[in-house]
Amino acid sequence: MTISKMDWDNKETSWDFEQLVLLNESHPLGEAYTNWQKKVTQDFFQLHAHEEELNRIFIDIYGLQDELTPEVALKDITILQEELDRKELERLEPIFREKGQDAIQLPIDRSEVISQFISYAIGLFMGRYRLDKPGLNIAHPNPSAEELASYTYNGGEVLIDEDAILPLMGSNCNFPDDALHQIYGLLDTLCGHDTRTENINFIQECLDKDLEKFLVKDFYKYHCSMYKKKPIYWLFSSKKGAFQVLVYMHRMNEFTAEKIRANYLLEHIKNLRSEEAMPSANESNLSTQEARRLEQIRKDIHECVEYDMELKNVADQQIKFDLDDGVTANYEMFKSVVAKIK
Repeated sequence: MTISKMDWDNKETSWDFEQLVLLNESHPLGEAYTNWQKKVTQDFFQLHAHEEELNRIFIDIYGLQDELTPEVALKDITILQEELDRKELERLEPIFREKGQDAIQLPIDRSEVISQFISYAIGLFMGRYRLDKPGLNIAHPNPSAEELASYTYNGGEVLIDEDAILPLMGSNCNFPDDALHQIYGLLDTLCGHDTRTENINFIQECLDKDLEKFLVKDFYKYHCSMYKKKPIYWLFSSKKGAFQVLVYMHRMNEFTAEKIRANYLLEHIKNLRSEEAMPSANESNLSTQEARRLEQIRKDIHECVEYDMELKNVADQQIKFDLDDGVTANYEMFKSVVAKIK
């Protein structure tokens, strides 16, 4: 297999994608990243050398020494398209030409690499992928019991979400299957519980932001970008995100909207009202910070109640759709209850 094909097939968007290469070792994430970086650096310069050698052969065969040079700019090497900073490669070009590849380090965007890891993790929770088998696991609305069954990996149990509905609210919700909690558990399975803090710190250092903030505020935008505005995970979200869940499109059916409402939205409203009760009873004695929190809870309740009316309307329609119609046409049928694709 060529280096270019391997690079392409390492992306989720390839038909031949099997597993995230970063996870081929049971090490702390930082170590796995370092080993991945060494491998892709070797591949990059090997491909570069091959391309320049082919140019030399072509020039010699056709006697074009006076018209062409064999050099290929680093920025024109086609692998690692998303992961490399091409402008920085241009800046490094003169150093590379003068001192060789050992004098430079490939400008890899660690945020992109870790975002790919988080995307793959979401796919594991949804059952799209499995750690113990290559390629797709579930990509249809009626998975079998076998496809949904939990499995053991690296001594730990990996659960596949039963309804492919994943809360995306972090510490603002009480659901055990929220994406943040599930990523913590996955890190424990992959690398061991003792390295959880180390792994979370590495993720946040790469993202240059808090993991929870990335999941709640940024993941969906990243996902839409990865899939060229044709997301396979849909974000069912209230107006300002007081309530939001990710849903795997390929596992949706006519009852999915009602499951979101009954199992998550109404429960979330109930939890918010419970959280509101105690400070409300002592409102005159609240600190400024506590008063602000109470005000936010009330705003969230109002937003979620409004969203419930919209979601109930969609749920009552029991919308069926055909995957062959594509994302755009199907997404349009849910436009009142899903986030805008950006």
